[in-house]
Amino acid sequence: MNTFSLSIYRIKIYKRFNKKENVILSDYDNGKSFLEQIDAMFQAWEVNPNNVLYKDDKAQKVSRIQKDAHGNNIYYKHETYIDGIIESGDYGTQEDIIDIETGKSKYTKTLQDATLIPFYFMIYVLPHSSEGYLIVERIGTLGISNLLKTAIINFIGPQLIENYTLSIEPYLVPQILKIRLDAVGGAKKVRLKGVDKNQFKDLITEQNFGECTTEVIFAARKNKTIPDIIPIINKLKSAKDKNEPIRINNIECTDVAFELDINGKARTITVADMKNIGTNLDITQQAELGPTNYPTYDCLNREAHTILSYLMNKENHNE
Repeated sequence: MNTFSLSIYRIKIYKRFNKKENVILSDYDNGKSFLEQIDAMFQAWEVNPNNVLYKDDKAQKVSRIQKDAHGNNIYYKHETYIDGIIESGDYGTQEDIIDIETGKSKYTKTLQDATLIPFYFMIYVLPHSSEGYLIVERIGTLGISNLLKTAIINFIGPQLIENYTLSIEPYLVPQILKIRLDAVGGAKKVRLKGVDKNQFKDLITEQNFGECTTEVIFAARKNKTIPDIIPIINKLKSAKDKNEPIRINNIECTDVAFELDINGKARTITVADMKNIGTNLDITQQAELGPTNYPTYDCLNREAHTILSYLMNKENHNE
């Protein structure tokens, strides 16, 4: 069974060598509008009606805007955002397509063929703001985030004057991080990394272990978890952001790893890479599937607007 999720990226354009000097995305570089440029990019995909594909020869990937049952593009431009569905697939390999009941070959996908998978995307720009967001669907491990980032940078980058830089980076949304950690319930283990052995007065280190690093592990009992880890993580993140020492139970360390059960799989997440689970929201349970067994545009648009409601929360704009 496929899993479906939405990943979030923040878009900024800033003065080169000064990331704090951001431009207003609706009016910058002598009157340019980021959304208008994005719309022009997608329109460029369809300049030739006989060749409406965006092709990346280096990645051997081809993409296009999906059409609905009436032959209309599933692509919508609004005042503050553009969204739609992009079909994308790889080419350059040959595979045999079989009947799953009989195992008999039905046809062969050639090197010039591509199986197109539909992915939802939304590009939103806060009104009169220096921040925009890319929300893009992932299906299992497949996605089009790299495709879109590359396409945007290649299209808009050359239009910028030399002292501007376009940035599209994964963005941690506090509410999403909380949702995912609440679903976990607690940690199986908490591992303190880079512990200074000098903190333990009675510890005698044999010569063989003199150059080894030290770790301290707090492990929950069988079928139990260590509860209330969100306050611990917030405290650690705050200390790390302020370049203060990281401590748990008054033991100082360089990083802390949490062994979590996420979607039935054990994952070890450190404070340093905690944003990886705060930039991706699983929507498998909320997904309404269409005739092709992929989520419908309407349900994906709804879930993307849920994420927008998180992004509009003032606590997300304190960086």
